Amino acid sequence: LAIVEKMFVTATAPTIFRFVRLLRLTRSVRTLRLLRVFPSLYPLQLMMLSCRNSLAALFWASIFMGAILFLFAVVFISVGTDYINGADRDDALVDGLREHFESVPVAMLSLFLSLLGEADFKEIITLLFSIDAAYCVLFLLFVLFATLALANIIAGIFIAEAMETAGQDREIRQRGELVRARKNMAMLSEVFIELDKTGAGKLQKEDFMERMHHPDVQSLLAYFNFNVLDAEAFFSLLDADNSGSVDIEEFVVGCLRMHGKANAIELELSIHETKALAKKLVDDMRRSRNGDSVVQHKLSEILSHVETLGQQMQAMRRVSQWERPNTIV
Repeated sequence: LAIVEKMFVTATAPTIFRFVRLLRLTRSVRTLRLLRVFPSLYPLQLMMLSCRNSLAALFWASIFMGAILFLFAVVFISVGTDYINGADRDDALVDGLREHFESVPVAMLSLFLSLLGEADFKEIITLLFSIDAAYCVLFLLFVLFATLALANIIAGIFIAEAMETAGQDREIRQRGELVRARKNMAMLSEVFIELDKTGAGKLQKEDFMERMHHPDVQSLLAYFNFNVLDAEAFFSLLDADNSGSVDIEEFVVGCLRMHGKANAIELELSIHETKALAKKLVDDMRRSRNGDSVVQHKLSEILSHVETLGQQMQAMRRVSQWERPNTIV
C-alpha cells in the first residue's frame, strides 16, 4: 500500500502543480481586466490590446520574413558548396563558409543575425567578396532590402493594426474622446481668460472685437482651426441668449460646437443668417395672413351690405308695383 500511495503521489504531483499554476494564470488574467477601471492606465491598456490584436500580423510577417531568408540562404549555400567542392584542403575560406553557410538553418540564422547586427558582418562580406564580388553585392542588397524596405513595411503594418484597434474598441475610443474634450475645454478656458483682461467673467462685444485681433489670441484659436475674419459675427454666434455679453460657458460650448467642422465659422454664420431669414419670412407670412383676413372680413361686410341694398331695392320695387294701379283708377 505504501508503494501504491507513493506512486499515486508521484504521479499526481505534477498534475496538481500544473493545476495550481493554471489557477494563478487565471488570477493574473483577472488582474489584467482591472486595468480597464483605472483611466491613468489607458496607454498600457492600449498597448496590451494592440499587442493582442497584432498577433496575426506578427505570424504572417514571420512567415514572409522566413521565406525571404530561406531564398537567400539557398543561394548562398549553393555558392558556398560549389566553392568548398573545388577548394583545396588548406583553403582558409572553407572553415568560414562552413561556419556561416553549412546548412539551410545555419545560413538563415547567419542572415538573420546579420540584420540584427549580431553576426560578424565584416567576415561574411570578406568571404563572399573572396569568392566573387557579385555575391558580396547580392548580400549587401539583401541587407538593404530587409532593413530599409521589409522592416519598414512590417512596422507600418503593426502601426496600422494598432491604430485600427484603437479606432474599433468602443471603450478606448470613448476614453480618447473624453481626454481630448477635457484638453480642449482647458485650452478654451485659457483663451477666455486671455480675452477677459478685466476678470469680470463676461466679455462685452466691444472688448471681444478688440482683443480678437491680438496675436496671442489668434495663435490659441488657430489650434481649433478658427480663422476669425468677422469678429462681430463670431460674437453673435457665441452669444446664445442674445444678452450682448458672452460668459465662459457660452464661449467654451460655442467653440466646442464649431470645433472639428470644415469651415465651421462660415457654416455657423450661414445657419445663423438662415435662421434670421426664416424668422423674418414667418413674421411676413403672419402679417400677410392677418392682412388677408382683414381684407376678407371687409369684403364679407361689403357683400352683406350689397345684399342688404339688393333686398331693399326689391322691396321698393314691390311697393311701387302696388301703388301704380291705385293711381290709374
